[in-house]
Amino acid sequence: MTDMPDVVLNSLAERYLVANTPAYLLKHFLGDEGVAELARRKPTGALFTMIADVEAAEKRTLADVVAAYAAAAAIILHDDAEARSIVDSPYPSANLEWIADFFAIARGARPTTSTGAFTATRPSASESIAAANTTNVNTANVNTTNVNATAAPSEASMPRHAIATSQAEVIFSRD
Repeated sequence: MTDMPDVVLNSLAERYLVANTPAYLLKHFLGDEGVAELARRKPTGALFTMIADVEAAEKRTLADVVAAYAAAAAIILHDDAEARSIVDSPYPSANLEWIADFFAIARGARPTTSTGAFTATRPSASESIAAANTTNVNTANVNTTNVNATAAPSEASMPRHAIATSQAEVIFSRD
């Protein structure tokens, strides 16, 4: 279902097989030269057709799935009205759930599947005081810097793929 060279598909398949989150996979696909070449060669409509063909197929190979995710990343790399329309619309995928997450990351939203963050409940003030009185904890070396406090260009001035890549790096900076 794709005309991508085998060497490119194999490289992308290696990333796909070790990826455990859509943010990790998108970060690496956006940085891959094969995906960039795919974005340069194919118009947005043809990339979306690649995804739809894989979605509709009864039997999908690993190469088909990887090509569909590569096509989604290539759409994010496009900077045209059709690509923005696809990325900005909810993508109801039954078979390739991370495509919706790719587009959500590109929009600046957190993915809704497979990457949900656990939010711990905050202890009450009296519980915190009681814990501080019974435990000798040195908090002088605790780093409380807000990740978003660093000076960076506004997202409005950044291309869509740069926003998605930077968010993927913030979400998963240890790889």
